[in-house]
Amino acid sequence: MRIIKLLLFATIALTTTISCSKKTSGKVTSTNESEQIEEDMTGVYTGLLPCIDCPGIETTITVNPDNSYEISQVYTEKDSVPFISSGLIKKSEKENIWVFKSRYNETFYQFEDSVLRMLNNNQQEVDELLEQHYILKKKESEKNKLLLSQFVNKEWALKQLSGKTIDSKDGERKPHVIFDAEEDRVHGYAGCNSFFGDYQVEDDGTVRFENIASTKMYCSEKMEMETAFLQALQNCDKLSVDNNTMQLMDAENKVIAVFKED
Repeated sequence: MRIIKLLLFATIALTTTISCSKKTSGKVTSTNESEQIEEDMTGVYTGLLPCIDCPGIETTITVNPDNSYEISQVYTEKDSVPFISSGLIKKSEKENIWVFKSRYNETFYQFEDSVLRMLNNNQQEVDELLEQHYILKKKESEKNKLLLSQFVNKEWALKQLSGKTIDSKDGERKPHVIFDAEEDRVHGYAGCNSFFGDYQVEDDGTVRFENIASTKMYCSEKMEMETAFLQALQNCDKLSVDNNTMQLMDAENKVIAVFKED
C-alpha cells in the first residue's frame, strides 16, 4: 500500500505529459536552444509509465539525429487513439540530463546505457522505490536483431587467441563465452575461473564489454591464457559471425579471438 501511495504522489509531481486530465501538443520550430545530442541516443524508446487514474501509459519516444523528438502515448483502458506530441531536445545544465521541450511544456530525461530515465520537474530521480517505473528502453533495430540472433544464447568455444590455437584435452572443460540476450549479460569460463559481465552491441557490429569480473582461483598452467582471454574481451571493439564462427576484433580490425559454436 505504501508503494502504491508513493507511486501516485510521484506521478502527480511529474509533468503533465503523463497526466490523464491534460493533453497538449505542439511543435517547436526553432533550434536556437538545441545542442547536438549524443549519436547513440537516437532511436526509439518504449515503456509503460505510471498513470494516476489508469493502469499505465504506453509511451513511445522517437529521438531523431536533428535533435527533434516525437512522443506517442496511449492511456490504457481509456484511449484507443495515441496522443502525439513533438518538439526539440536541448542539453540541461546538469550532467547527462536532456530537456525535451515542446511548445507548451518541458520534460526531463537522463540518458544512459540505451535507457531514457524520466525525471521529475526538479531534474531528479523519483523515489528509489518507484524509479524502475520511469524507465524507457531503447528498441533494437531490425539490423541489430538479426546480428544478435546469430550469436546470443549460444555457447562459443574459444579456438584461437591472439593468433594462437587453443586446444582442450578430452574431457577438459573448454574456455567459452555465452551471451544472455534477456539481460544483456555475458558469462563463461576463461580456462581456470568463471567470468561474467555486461555487453552491448550496436547496429554496425561495435561491441562493448563492461564490468567484466571473475572468480579468484589460481591454476598455474592456465593463468597466462586466461589473462589474455579476459584482456581480449576488454580490447574488443567489433564482433562478426559467419555461420558457426565468431570473431572478436580490436579497434584496428585485427582479429584477437576466434570462437566456434559448441
